[in-house]
Order: sequence, then structure tokens, then C-alpha cells
Amino acid sequence: MVVMSYSSGAFYPDNTKDLQKRDDAVEPGGQYTYTWDVTEDQGPAEGDADCITRVYHSHIDAPRDVASGLVGPLIICRKAINGYMYGYLPNLTMCVEDKVKWHLFGMGNEADIHAAYFHGQTLIERHHRVDTINLFPATFIDAVMIPRVPGEWLLSCQVNDHIEGPVIKAEVGERIRVTFRNNASRPFSVQPHGVSYRKSDEGARYGAASRAINGYMYGNQPGLEMCKGSVVSWHLMGLGSEVDVHGIYFSENTFVTKGTRRDTANLFPHTFLTAIMKPDSEGVFEVSCLTTDHYTGGMKQNYQVKQCHWWNVDLSMYLHEKTYYIAAVEVEWDYSPNRTWEFERHLHHEESPGNPFLNKEDKFIGSKYRKVVYREYTDQTFSTPKKRAEEQEHLEIQGPLLMSNIGDKIRIVFKNLASRPYSIHAHGVKTDSSVVAVTNPGETKTYVWKIPDRSSSEKGDPHCIAWAYHSTVDIVKDTYSGLIGTLVVCNRHYLPSFHTKKKVQFALLFMVFDENESWYLDENIKTYSTNPHLVDKENEEFLESNKMHAINGKVFGNLHGLTMHVGDKVTWYLMGMGNEIDIHTAHFHGHSFDYKVTGLSCCVKNERVAVNFHGCGVYRADVFDLFPGTFQTVEMTPQNPGTWLLHCHVTDHIHAGMEVTYTVLPKEGRCLSVSVIFIMFRDTERGSQTDQNTRNQFRHPATFHIVILMSGG
Repeated sequence: MVVMSYSSGAFYPDNTKDLQKRDDAVEPGGQYTYTWDVTEDQGPAEGDADCITRVYHSHIDAPRDVASGLVGPLIICRKAINGYMYGYLPNLTMCVEDKVKWHLFGMGNEADIHAAYFHGQTLIERHHRVDTINLFPATFIDAVMIPRVPGEWLLSCQVNDHIEGPVIKAEVGERIRVTFRNNASRPFSVQPHGVSYRKSDEGARYGAASRAINGYMYGNQPGLEMCKGSVVSWHLMGLGSEVDVHGIYFSENTFVTKGTRRDTANLFPHTFLTAIMKPDSEGVFEVSCLTTDHYTGGMKQNYQVKQCHWWNVDLSMYLHEKTYYIAAVEVEWDYSPNRTWEFERHLHHEESPGNPFLNKEDKFIGSKYRKVVYREYTDQTFSTPKKRAEEQEHLEIQGPLLMSNIGDKIRIVFKNLASRPYSIHAHGVKTDSSVVAVTNPGETKTYVWKIPDRSSSEKGDPHCIAWAYHSTVDIVKDTYSGLIGTLVVCNRHYLPSFHTKKKVQFALLFMVFDENESWYLDENIKTYSTNPHLVDKENEEFLESNKMHAINGKVFGNLHGLTMHVGDKVTWYLMGMGNEIDIHTAHFHGHSFDYKVTGLSCCVKNERVAVNFHGCGVYRADVFDLFPGTFQTVEMTPQNPGTWLLHCHVTDHIHAGMEVTYTVLPKEGRCLSVSVIFIMFRDTERGSQTDQNTRNQFRHPATFHIVILMSGG
């Protein structure tokens, strides 16, 4: 729906004032009428069901307001809908063969990873058959069920920690006696929380969690062998608790799942996924979980691709070569150079929730850290850094935005200007070696990335898709230290249109930078801490203070450059990396975006337009879920001028500053049309008076410039 900036009810700095601020906070006993317009661009898209799920809630302090109870579902439907209005009957009772619509949404914190399992029945969700719906904070899902089997069935969350036994109730002073009979096939016990008990009644056994794939760790899984060019099906399954957020990365090859091209599959408790791969690179490669604690804890194996047949050779032609000069450069990085926006945002708090992260005090580091970043240079001498254009200002900590097409060969001339070894490697590309070379300090090496068909979009993807590039010497420490960027690959058949819509693109990295894992932690303590000798690196408060909940390396509204105009075609390349806490729900205030997913069957009308026959099409949302190893392209055509909030909707992440604003300006060229017409008529009149050929007037550079502006308006 369209919410004008004066009816958004959002208490964040949005450049409004006076009457336009009345909706920001309704005081006790006060009243305010909000106006929300349900427009076509905010309603169900082609691929959506007839009704889609949204939510409304208070936004003074969104995490606390929602936890206090101010939240509700908002269902947006097409006109003239047949069937049930809200998709379900009272008391969750239905008849066999009914068409039942379920509107599900999740809110909360990192622990709110839910796998809603419908026992005994299946559903259709985004044109895929499932029996489990994954929900995260600010995730809105609608699914259709046609129940086939009568009976009373369980609907439960399959996350281990969320599955409960019977309720045991007692009052203070009472003693509880639990007679536990184990009818299972292995030893179990019962352990309570919040009551006192004798050590002999503890019923607890302790052990370390194992980060395993099929029960194996650190490359000990046997049998993962295949032939080059064969079609390989990977059947992936996730189980466990809230910490079981997995980004399963297949290095050096890509796969197709649900009609989309990926090299990383996101798994959660009770999630099942099939990925189809046709490996085109020989060698021994790693399949691992990109969630940092899981990777360092041993959740990694090797798979081998063999040359089984002599005719399996790469016939791809890479005729277009691009060269980039990129260096690893050490810099002083400030996550929050200006705290004005933060303090205004949290005006109703006694103190800003950003203080634990940004205040130095006696034992903390503050907002400044030594980091290493990728930066582009003009040539192989690496003497002149390439100045970032205005449209790349928003990249901040990221390296340069690298653009490519199918058939490109990208040469990265990489110079290590830092103080320790690093490298540069991209997801999704093809290389000539399964080993990424290490570049030592002061050295220069050339890395070659080939862009074959399998690096580009599938039928369920937009025309351009994003991949991450980063250092692989120590993937965890190198990334947390700052070495990461975005590579965009476009389909070779994708030609830019000549419509008047201006194309704008932004690349955003949602990631909690854990400075405790940086190579530069000791140096940062020594340089930026007020009392380095008092710092305890194992102290919980110190550890938490170094976790910077950032978007492109900036917190609390310090990311700038996200500016566009009404009517622009805006492409957002969203990326998530990090650890178990890096569950991000990227929420765009004021606008919805479109994204593609294929269904049970999919047709493509032509090379540029997807049509919605039996489940192929475009879906609309204003929140997208990001996890470690998630790369997603979404598209937006903004219609509402103003300054709008863009943030992660996970409660702890809001308070930690994972928020920015984006600005939509009025449509370009409107104020130019009258003056352009005047100038054209004046020049024409002057030409007729002097008997000069008026066609020559348009050869004058200034006049020609004005004509261009007119056509853009």
C-alpha cells in the first residue's frame, strides 16, 4: 500500500517537520487518523495469490512495541475475490477438498526462526508443494491448502527448542514430583529451568555441539565423486534448533533450484531442498557451510569432479575481456562518523541503544577500527586510486561494483598493499584452478574469472544476478576484516531498453561485522581503546561491543547515496554474509519491490518478459529474507517522493543500528519542459527572421543539451 510520508507513523529522521511529524508519535489519550492507500503497485503481483500477507505495527520503538503486543495482520487482495476473505475458518476447522488460505507471518529476534509444519497435509506456497513454511522476523507468507485426509492434525514449529512437552504448572512453595517413563529406544531425562533441585535430579548431560554434514566433519565424508558434465542431484536437508541456519556453498560450480541459479543453498530446521548441478570444472572442491561458526567448527567436506569422458571439454568462447586493477588497502574505518540521526531516532529512550557499540568508555574500542578493503586503481602502477562515481558512493566498505556479461573473461590485476597475505575470488565464476593463489604483502598477481552460461540467470531469476567476491586465505577473518564486494552477471541476451525510465542500481551487504574475529583486533585495542591495558578480550560486554550491525559497513543512518527519482527503474542487489545471528529481514518502508520465482511449470514468452502461466512470474513484497551466502536481485519503480527507512527488522539489529534511509526525489525533468519549449520556439523564430536554416540551431552544443533534457523529462 502507499503510505504518504505524513501517514507513515514512523519515528525516524525523514526530513519532515511540523504537521508532517504529527503521525510519528500519538501521545497517550491522543488520536490520529492514518491514511493508507491500497494501490496496484503495492497489491498482488502476477505470480502472487489473490491475497497477500502484510503486517501493521507501532514504530516508536518497533522491537519493544511489537513485543508489547501492538502488531496485527494486514491482508491485501485483488478486486472481486471469490472464496474466503481471510483464508481460514474459525477454530482451524475445515472440510476435505476445501480451498483453505493460510496467512502466516513472523516477528521477533534471531531466535524467531520457525518451521511451521502442517502434519498430514501439503500446501502450495509460491507455486511449490511443501508441508513446512519457514518464517523469520517480518516474513509474510500466504499458502493454499486443499486438505485430502480427514482427522485432527498437529500444526507445530519443528525447531527443536520450540517443540514443547506438556505444561507443568505450580505455585511458589509447592514441590513437583514428575514420574518419567521412557518408552523410547535410548536414554533420555527431564531437566527443569527456573526451579531448584538436587544435583542427583539434574537429568543433564554435557557435550560439545558437532558441526557435521552427514555426521562427518573436516573433509571426512566419503563418496562425493562425480563426472564432469554429468547431471548431479543434491538432496539437502536441515534439522536442529535456532543455530541451524546454514548456507551450503559449493565452490567452483553452480546449481539450479526452484528455477534460480545459485552456488549457495540456505537450509533451516525441517527444510528440504533439491539442487541440480552440471559440474564443468575438474578438481577437488569444497562444499561447506558459510555460517562462520559452522565453517570453523568443521562443517566442510570435499567433492571431486573427474574427467570421465574425453569429449567433455569446455567449448565456451570468452571473446570479451575486461581488466580491473584492484588492491587490498588498509584504512581507518568509522562505522558511525555522525550520531545525530541515531540520537533523533531514539529520542524517547533514556539513552541510545547504540551506546554499547559506539561509546569508548574505559574498556571499549568505539566506532573506529583498522580494516582492509578492496579499492580500484586506474592502471597497473597502482599509484592513482580510481575515484568513485556518485552512483557508487553507497558502496562504502564494499569493493568496486564489477559488471559482466556471459562470455566475458575478467582479469583482476590484484596488488596487496596490506600487511598480511590476501587474495580475491568470486562466487559463481569459472577458473582454471581449484586452488586460489595467495598474494603476499607487496606482491601483484592476476586472477582470471570466466563467465560461462552457468554463471548467469536462470528462468526464475531477473536478467542480472549478483555474486560476492572476497579473500579466501582465511575466509572468515578476511571477510570480517573488510574484504568483500559484489560482482553482477547479466544475461548476454539482455539489452537495455530505450524507454525513458532511468536505470539505477544499488548493492547492499547486510552483515554483522564481528571485529573480535578481525586480523586487526589487537592493533585496534592498542590504537583506539582509551585504556588498552584494562581490556579483557573474553569479557561478554567487550565482545558484544565489537559486533557492528552494519549495512555496507555503516550503522544508524550513516550510509548515504541511496537516491533515486520517481519512475526510475531501481535494481537492488542484496547480499547476506556472516554467522548464526546474521538472519536479516531487509524491509523497505514506503515501497514494494518485485522479484521472480518459478513454480511447478514455467513458460517464458520471450527473452525479456516472464509470463504467469502455471506458476511462472513476478512476486511482490516489501521484506526480503537474507542469510549467510544469500545473493538476491529485487526491482523497484518508486512512486512516492520522500525519505524512507530501509532496515533489518530483527529486533536486536534495529537497536544495534542496522538502519539507513533512501530518498526518492520528484520525477526528473518536470520543471524543464516549459523552458525547453520556449527556447525551441525562440530559436525557430530567430531562424525564420534571419532566413537561416533552423536545423543548424540544433548543432549548437548548448541547444542540443537542452533537447536531451527535454526528452528525459
